[in-house]
Amino acid sequence: MAEEKPGVVQLPGIQIGVMVSATYPVREIRQFLIWARLAGADSFVIPDHWQDFTPQTLWNPSVTWRANHSDSPHDLREAFTVLGALARSSGRVRIGVVVTEVLRRHPVMVAQAALTLSELTKRPPILGLGAGERLNTEPYGLGVPKPVARLEEALQVIRLCFDSSGAFDFHGRHFDLDGAIMDLSPPKPQTPEIWIAAHGPRMLGITGRYGDGWIPTAPPLDGPAGYERSWATIRTAAKEADRLPASITPSLFTYLVMAPTATQVEELLRSELMRYTALMGTSAEWWEERGYEHPFGRGFRGYVDVLPETIDGRALSAALSRVPPEIVRSSCLCGTPRQIEAAIRDYADAGLRHIVLAPISAQIKSRHRNYVLWALPRLVRSLRRKRLPSSATEPRPT
Repeated sequence: MAEEKPGVVQLPGIQIGVMVSATYPVREIRQFLIWARLAGADSFVIPDHWQDFTPQTLWNPSVTWRANHSDSPHDLREAFTVLGALARSSGRVRIGVVVTEVLRRHPVMVAQAALTLSELTKRPPILGLGAGERLNTEPYGLGVPKPVARLEEALQVIRLCFDSSGAFDFHGRHFDLDGAIMDLSPPKPQTPEIWIAAHGPRMLGITGRYGDGWIPTAPPLDGPAGYERSWATIRTAAKEADRLPASITPSLFTYLVMAPTATQVEELLRSELMRYTALMGTSAEWWEERGYEHPFGRGFRGYVDVLPETIDGRALSAALSRVPPEIVRSSCLCGTPRQIEAAIRDYADAGLRHIVLAPISAQIKSRHRNYVLWALPRLVRSLRRKRLPSSATEPRPT
């Protein structure tokens, strides 16, 4: 047998996941899952919201072809119900939610839902957790102070639910359990994996202490270099908590804009939907780092602050006209398939092992959707053939 080249570990290629919006009917989401299986995807996830980030004012066929099939961008299905319905069709593809939070659900309820899902799947489900956004709380009368501290306590409670047998106690500032029981045990080794949407130093430390995976969103990061720095922070936190860094999957969520030519990519980036995504999905600080002033002011934090139906239509139109092409291009993973593959490889060199793609360009015109359905399986196969460099990661313990 020929010797392997130095600097290459015996791991499979980069793992690819696909995110599909819960605005689709469940039968169509299942069809996307079956397509993802045939494409060779490793994971298939859906988000968990009560309303979408897209306002009704933009829900028209000139912005997205989906408006021809639905009267509202906010007709969202409940995540765990959908995942339960998808489980029998998932095969070896990991399914999960990316992400939910513990603002609307008690952590014991989240743990029970994830453990139940693990009985229905062949591989451990992904339980993506974040600190939450205003659109899931403020319009519904849910005041949630200190969401990061609440998440950290919730992670401890969820771990107790996963690992305990019989009654357990937990006494914190946000949750107080006395003689709680959660004896629902997943079939081994099917314990759900907790992937944390972390960006700032405190959340990165929490990921190192409690996470099985890390799933940041691309725009807040400073590209592969920023990804590598944040991943180093997580590894340090894991070691300080006496955990193996290799037990944590470094992942990434990003919107995908893909077309066969550079000209068509630029056309998609100029679309109203992409300008809106760049406007709302990035913070004022992120804009300032690139030399621009965010139209919504210096304190705007991106999606975490968005209340879509409170945005004045004229103000939104004026803000969209001020979104520079550079900001749009930097807010997503964009390019031809070859360019997309090269960009993902750069993240792999920085430590990435799993990337979840949300093909947002497929939402603009149906012909763009058809292209993604054709091209993405080829991208998956190409990336799966690539070996991960030893500088990018360590082998997970077996």
